[in-house]
Amino acid sequence: MRCNYPIPRPVHWKDSRFVSSIPGLSAEEQQELRDALPPAAQKHLNGGTWSMQMPEKLETFMEEIQLKLPFLAQYEDAWPAEGCMRQYLMKRRELEGRRRKRAAFARATSRSSQRDESSAPEALKKSLGSGGPGLNVTVNPLSTGPVQTFLQSICPAMGELTIVFVQGGIVDEAHLDQLGGLQKAEQLQFLRNDLGLNAFQARVVRLALATRKK
Repeated sequence: MRCNYPIPRPVHWKDSRFVSSIPGLSAEEQQELRDALPPAAQKHLNGGTWSMQMPEKLETFMEEIQLKLPFLAQYEDAWPAEGCMRQYLMKRRELEGRRRKRAAFARATSRSSQRDESSAPEALKKSLGSGGPGLNVTVNPLSTGPVQTFLQSICPAMGELTIVFVQGGIVDEAHLDQLGGLQKAEQLQFLRNDLGLNAFQARVVRLALATRKK
């Protein structure tokens, strides 16, 4: 049931960052809003945060998304679109930074392995050695280990993420078992926030872990 008056925007933007926390949206409308953000950001906005965008671009985005999602008319100034886009742009910028760091690390380890095929790259050895108390890493990152085998076996295959998992401390069967045994929220936090996987990659890996446990 729709309100006869606009739903006012929250006092703080942090209360409008997540689609699931917006009052008055059905599950279908929540998904429509989620699905509308990435293409709109790609079409109208640059790689920065909300405050780094050109005002005319933000205005065009707000006008277009209100036409695409008429249910936003029940909100004052269509604030859910702005709040959720603010969060999307911030997370996208963080993930892009992590991807650039991983790419630079991959290039460094590739050069190292070319110089000495018989030993693991020194940079990756140091990364694995700093895994924290209780993490005794003995896996050679250049070999086809259980983590790489697992990632290659899922559909679609994601063997290129092996170095990401190894850097994150997932280096053998025991660590995969531990990851698979985490609660959904903990798994998502580790895969999305700690490893920097995108939403699709995280979902595929979670399903593969659940199948692997059976």
